[in-house]
Amino acid sequence: ILTFFIGLSICSAQQNTASTKKLAITVDDLPLATSVNHSPTKYKEIFLKGLDQLKKTNAPIIGFVNETFCYSNGREEKRRISLLEEWLNAGLDLGNHTFSHADANKLPVDKFTEDIKKGEIICSALLKAKGKQIKYFRFPYLRTGITLEDKTKIEKFLEKNGYTIAPATITSPAEMTYAEAYRNLMKNKDTVSMKKAADEFVKLLSDRITLGEKQSINLFKREISQILILHNSEMCSDSWIKIIDMIRGKGYTIVTLEEAMKDEVYQTKDNYVDYGGLDWLSRWAKARGVSNSIFSGRQPEPSEWINKLAENRVGY
Repeated sequence: ILTFFIGLSICSAQQNTASTKKLAITVDDLPLATSVNHSPTKYKEIFLKGLDQLKKTNAPIIGFVNETFCYSNGREEKRRISLLEEWLNAGLDLGNHTFSHADANKLPVDKFTEDIKKGEIICSALLKAKGKQIKYFRFPYLRTGITLEDKTKIEKFLEKNGYTIAPATITSPAEMTYAEAYRNLMKNKDTVSMKKAADEFVKLLSDRITLGEKQSINLFKREISQILILHNSEMCSDSWIKIIDMIRGKGYTIVTLEEAMKDEVYQTKDNYVDYGGLDWLSRWAKARGVSNSIFSGRQPEPSEWINKLAENRVGY
């Protein structure tokens, strides 16, 4: 009997440990992250296919919108705006990603903040109709200002306008390479290779999440609540169920961005400024003076056939 209760206690402890692993999924570049000029019908088909997969997972996702995609010839594009309404109707959330995917490291502060304000008009109205308000802002490229002075000015502007900055601890530059390769395979209707590419990316993303776990432990001696960036590409639209099943299979509870940010680690001051856009784990490592050899390990990279198909496209 004693052995039984000891075993039960160990099992319970293991379950409790697993249940503390939290990850928020954030999706950038809504309505659709693509380099292809899809027809309105195809654009809608891709978006709704991805949304249908997300609804089946019941995962609480927030999508960050570039509202420039919701205009055509200077006028609001109602068909694309209706897709954002569908997103909200599915119980998902929306945030601001600037109007034009502006780069805070390349624009004067006043021009960048103008782009933020311009990027909230449509989403604010859609959220207001649902009794909500826009709350989160995501920096394009994760570039938050080239000087500490500029960074501070932008942060004060965001705070004044009711925004919370959406950090990200797990990013994968390889995602864009796979997404571009996937588009080229779509053009050739090579469904076998499309599946191979998507499955390969899900495996790479799993390895990237594992790396994020190790980085978290190296920095904080524990697994923090992670925040993942993905993009609403054709590949992800076809793969959301696989992606989310993989994440849950690694023992994560998928939570809202708000829930993830309750982790005290997100109170850590971010003073990083540079030309590159770094994830928050890397920012914190630099602030602590932790060397890359100890902290980061090697980011998983695309395979050669994917690089060739994508013509080595990288980044966000």
